[in-house]
Amino acid sequence: MKIELSALLAIALPIAVSAQGLNDPSGLKGGNPIFVNGFEALGPGACVPAFPNGYSETWMGTFGSAWPSYNGVLILYPPFDGTFSLGFIPPAISGQYGTILTADFPGDGEGVAQLSISSTPGCFDPTQLSPNCVSTVERTPELDWSYSGIPGRCLLTPGQTYFVNLTFGGVPSIGMPGCPLGGCATELRNVRR
Repeated sequence: MKIELSALLAIALPIAVSAQGLNDPSGLKGGNPIFVNGFEALGPGACVPAFPNGYSETWMGTFGSAWPSYNGVLILYPPFDGTFSLGFIPPAISGQYGTILTADFPGDGEGVAQLSISSTPGCFDPTQLSPNCVSTVERTPELDWSYSGIPGRCLLTPGQTYFVNLTFGGVPSIGMPGCPLGGCATELRNVRR
């Protein structure tokens, strides 16, 4: 699979990232399949990814700056029947909050997607997630987060590892993420609102 990148000349210029991801020398190793030899190495309390094809990458390795990288834009192409996960560690900066937004564009595959923030890559199971840490399934899902427990937002603890997960699922079915054309994409950004 070919990786397409464009220079980030301004924080609004998108970078295209395929499901194969990039490599990053930060503390989180990127471009790794979620499953190893067809099976996930599950630890205690680990969430089984909702879809079998998944890749993880680092937030720093894709956006080029540390979380939260407000207003940076990526175009993400998760694998069919899979998940693209971006790992990050929130810094200890008080009062941080934001919304992870997705946006459609012409030729994006017309899929419906879902977002989550979890401690393991690929998790969309609400019973394994903190409250408010999974979006509804829709054309352009959003997910609100904060460090301070603002009602209705996914609560993040600075210093812990998290993953922003995006999926279009596989074959469309009612109430589930799906990609009718077999390959879907979205713009993803983190904004302060």
